[in-house]
Amino acid sequence: MKLPQHLLTWSLLGGAVLISGCAAPPSMLNLNTGYQDYRTNDYSAASNVANQFIMQNPGSSALDEAYYLRAISREARGNLAGAAADYRQAISLSHRPDLLGKSYKALGDMAFVKSNYAAAATAYLNSLHLDPAAAPGPLMLFRVATALQNTGHWNQARTYYAQLAGGFSQSPLAAVALSRMALTHFAIQYGAYIYSQPAWAEANALKSQGIAAVVLMQVSKGRRLFVVQSGQYRTYAEALAARQRIAATNPQAIVSP
Repeated sequence: MKLPQHLLTWSLLGGAVLISGCAAPPSMLNLNTGYQDYRTNDYSAASNVANQFIMQNPGSSALDEAYYLRAISREARGNLAGAAADYRQAISLSHRPDLLGKSYKALGDMAFVKSNYAAAATAYLNSLHLDPAAAPGPLMLFRVATALQNTGHWNQARTYYAQLAGGFSQSPLAAVALSRMALTHFAIQYGAYIYSQPAWAEANALKSQGIAAVVLMQVSKGRRLFVVQSGQYRTYAEALAARQRIAATNPQAIVSP
């Protein structure tokens, strides 16, 4: 039976629960009890409710939401492997844009903090594609752009940096986005100086080691700097490998940006 809108209220994820004279099925009531537990930070209880729902309702249309509930509860308790498995299970069962978007975003966040940028980029793009009505915040825009940039997709990354800079100009991340929008590669940075003379001295010393260093002028936080760099690398992994090769002789070197 299709219910009028005024008889519906929404759970944490948007799942409908019957109110106003119609009793919800006991299983649904149990699931929403789990969401209440989650909102009060009782993640163990929330996970237990989700477990019971999954075991007792294998054919339920709300099984995707039960897996999502268990996923967020497991993630909150630090069980990241279990949470990731549940997010994937929720994705495999669901046709709901909101749940798919949230699940893929969670997988993207997990991959990003582990520096698995290829997996992060894929998950974030899936989230944005499958839930176009959701409005990504500055942190997600920054992460998807950075993940794309780190995997060599510079033009695509620029699109999301531009959204961040234009839509969230007051965010501290907007300034970082602006500084990265025009970039086309990674480099190894050996030092940054207020004056040009020490920068050129270091560049010449690096050239004596066989390193093709250059001096670039940059503006950071309103201050002019002379930056010593070398190399042009498409991906962060390539730049990081190059840095590791010269780490013994140049421990101060970092990957830029």
